Amino acid sequence: MTNELLDRLEELARKATPGPWFTLDQPWLDSDLETQVMSGSPDPHISEPICDFLDASTAGVEDKWEDHDWSARNWANAEFISAADPQTILALTAVARAAQDHLNAADNEDADVAVKSWQALRASLQALQVRK
Repeated sequence: MTNELLDRLEELARKATPGPWFTLDQPWLDSDLETQVMSGSPDPHISEPICDFLDASTAGVEDKWEDHDWSARNWANAEFISAADPQTILALTAVARAAQDHLNAADNEDADVAVKSWQALRASLQALQVRK
């Protein structure tokens, strides 16, 4: 994973609506929506919408690809998007950077830097586990 990609992911995460993010389904949605990703709270009365997934049967796309399971795809996409909230992306990029630093230090045979980078990697991994 390149530093440029990590920088881009961090930039996008910082610009996005803060999490945590949740999925929401009927009966809390407009009739033309199948699911929605919300931010802040699983309570639909106080959460903020992130993105909508239209019901394929009412959106007119179901006929175009008859063999496509739109409902399952919508739910899978909504679940993935809600799991990839900004805090999770920032935690993952921190782990990736710490791992890169550790590998670089180990490659350079710098024991002090390798130990410090290993400690940073462990801390990043522990922070990510707390997110689960």
